[in-house]
Amino acid sequence: MEQTIQIADSFEEFLKNLYLENEEFDFEGMVVRVYSKQEFETFIQEDNVDELIYAIPDLAQGDVDLKWFGNQLLTLSNYHEENVRSWVATSVWNSLTHRLDEEILHSLLENFKKDVDSEVRMMAELILEEVNYSFEQLKEDVHNGKRVSLAFQDKLYHVIEDSNQWHLADYETDTQQSFDSVDELLEQATIDGKSLQEGWSHIKKAY
Repeated sequence: MEQTIQIADSFEEFLKNLYLENEEFDFEGMVVRVYSKQEFETFIQEDNVDELIYAIPDLAQGDVDLKWFGNQLLTLSNYHEENVRSWVATSVWNSLTHRLDEEILHSLLENFKKDVDSEVRMMAELILEEVNYSFEQLKEDVHNGKRVSLAFQDKLYHVIEDSNQWHLADYETDTQQSFDSVDELLEQATIDGKSLQEGWSHIKKAY
């Protein structure tokens, strides 16, 4: 509508104002598409761009054979259709950076970095930021009030602030470690029996 509407004074304020809205959805009659390996490979063989664009993010967020899927994405990272390559890069950044085999991820990054599409190249930079995320960056982020998600051996942990406490939450087991301050969390929180800093070489940033 050719209007500029300011919703926050800074990006940090914008992030803090984000929330999940509770809505009731009527799922009756709703069809959920589940893509098989054979279907996906057929989409590639038949050059079915429309189906690929739907299937790539769907599989990326699901319980998929990561070795197989990583190799399919590697093929698609050289695909002739720009939109498909963009969805490959976006899905890797959004869901797969911490899950893919390092060798496959490295090969994908090399393809993304030299892509003619600037959006794909931008995704490569964002993926690299996640791959190279350091403990020092974690400290800076949580001190700035950011929520951070971490991955360790296919399990996700979330560093969050709630009720004037800081928590390392494991939603899979519905458990959390709680601390009175950011510094306490950074020093005392553990994953697999080690402090965050001690085990950092095996911990990855997720999302």
